[in-house]
Amino acid sequence: MKKIFYLVLALGFVLTSCEDMLDTENYTKANTSNFPASPTDVAQELAALYSVLNQIQGSDGNSQVLQAPYYNTEIMSDNCYGAGGTGDNEVKAFGHFTLYSTTQLDEQWRCLYRGIYRANTIIATIDNVPWGEDTNTRNKSLGEAYFMRAFFYLWLTQAYNDVPFVTSPNVPDPCPDASAEDVIYPQILTDLVSAIKLMENDQPFSGVADGHANKWAAKALLARAYMFYEGFYKKHLDLASASPEPVALVAQEGINEGQVLTKQDVITHLEDCMGGKSGYDLVEDYRNLWNYTNRLTAKDYEYVKEATDAEGNPVKLEWAGNGNKEEMFQIQYMNASNWNMPDGMKYSMAFSNQSALFCGLRCGSDASGNGNGGEKTFPFGQGWGQGVASANLWNDWTAEEVKTEQVDVRKKASILDCQAELENYAFVTDCTEDAGYAIKKLLPVTCMASEDGSKANTWENETWWCFLPEYSGSSNGNPMQGSHFADTYLIRYADVLLMHSELTGDPSGMNQVRARAGLKDLPYSLENIQKERRWEFAFEGLRYNDMRRWSGKDCGKDSYVCKMLDAQTGQKINVCGQWTTMKHMTSSWSDRYTATNGFLAKPQTQIDLSNGAMKQNPGWDTPDAQYKSIY
Repeated sequence: MKKIFYLVLALGFVLTSCEDMLDTENYTKANTSNFPASPTDVAQELAALYSVLNQIQGSDGNSQVLQAPYYNTEIMSDNCYGAGGTGDNEVKAFGHFTLYSTTQLDEQWRCLYRGIYRANTIIATIDNVPWGEDTNTRNKSLGEAYFMRAFFYLWLTQAYNDVPFVTSPNVPDPCPDASAEDVIYPQILTDLVSAIKLMENDQPFSGVADGHANKWAAKALLARAYMFYEGFYKKHLDLASASPEPVALVAQEGINEGQVLTKQDVITHLEDCMGGKSGYDLVEDYRNLWNYTNRLTAKDYEYVKEATDAEGNPVKLEWAGNGNKEEMFQIQYMNASNWNMPDGMKYSMAFSNQSALFCGLRCGSDASGNGNGGEKTFPFGQGWGQGVASANLWNDWTAEEVKTEQVDVRKKASILDCQAELENYAFVTDCTEDAGYAIKKLLPVTCMASEDGSKANTWENETWWCFLPEYSGSSNGNPMQGSHFADTYLIRYADVLLMHSELTGDPSGMNQVRARAGLKDLPYSLENIQKERRWEFAFEGLRYNDMRRWSGKDCGKDSYVCKMLDAQTGQKINVCGQWTTMKHMTSSWSDRYTATNGFLAKPQTQIDLSNGAMKQNPGWDTPDAQYKSIY
């Protein structure tokens, strides 16, 4: 039977039998026998595939960006507290490894499988197009589809472990869980090796990021997936000294029967990205990665105006911009979000960076009527305060500075010490788990004046983007919620350098990253690389799964991840304007982590739809797994 492939972007994908269609040619709708018919069609399919990255963080409803793996895993790590208001239950459920609702991750699940389905469709139908001699476009498009399928399966398995596994547009019924360790990860690694080979003609980055994957991004993602697989599943916790068995790859285009992937293969791929070969490099000053150094804000923001290097010499900070030379793969945004979307289009906020809104300074006011946002907390605007920097991270980082007698510029570049840096920060009357630290990297950024010097409406939380011609105004009429357009970094070149050091034990890459932060060289050790990754990538979605791979599957409470998570207990937090201390809402972080192996609960709706073919993850059917309101 032919399956209908609709080009509308609202296509949903659930793991049940697909609707059978008449076994005749359909002349009014595109299907897998007559579509794609041209390179333009394939380009449209790729656009729909990449749009899933936007959709996963911009759906309608209160959860929005909490569906995004790079956001909710930071909440689950020791870098962040869930925080938000007393009624923001879902974000605190993530932070405490509890379940507020059996459907709280439905949208994440649907988006990830939607992406996999779209990638599968491109892979299966790429040769419907009469490519002729244009094999480069054909191979490049196929390589991108393999890359994205691997990307979505990596997110999916890190979240849920064993899941239904499909590699074609035709979904079997039933579609049971497959082993992530034995089946899905070898396919993820295979897809990335295929992507690298198919995109072998990609040229080095030359300063124009189009949002598409290339072979350099595939090489970096290959290393990330390989290191999680070998660390978490195979328990090679110190990869520099480990000698993992070669991983058998799956035969498909670009992969021969019997081909394997070795640790040295992964190292070689990383080295192909280094030393100028890929065109990617570190941005010269770490602070220039973050949009609070933009030209409209910088002239009035004291932190930027008074910036110095490690020796105390004044430096001029200037935002490197979206698509800069350190971004190897990212989510891009545009001013196209609107509450009044056409029927069936539920992703009204998909093209605005919702991380900024969700971690923005908590709106509302304290007991004295003082509020956050506007000129009071310039240059940082209001949001929901869901996801705040933890006292753990600030205190650990400060202790490291004292121990080494070195100031790490990344600490204050990444974390806003709200009380020290903002004269008017308010612990609002419904705040929870607010340690007084915010995620400076991601916060909404305002400006005092536009390009021509006319005063900006900071008191209305109009972000600096509103005063650029290409972003003027807010497409949804609400700049607080809609005018955030800084790229979300998914892979940075710094990761290539740190992964290379971790795999080889050669500290050169690690020390390049440290040198940018004004820090002295260190010898390689697992402890040093653990710290370096935590500081460098704070709030970028890597910390949680780094902790997991440094602990291994079925770890005990003396593991790295459990010790770091349990250190949240007793930390100073503000709840509804009063200082208290952090405690777990039902048991302990280590109890919840060891019970679940760090995996989330699969949406019950999807388990029900599978008619028993899918199984719920362990650790989610006990009393301490259920959300408990303690604020």
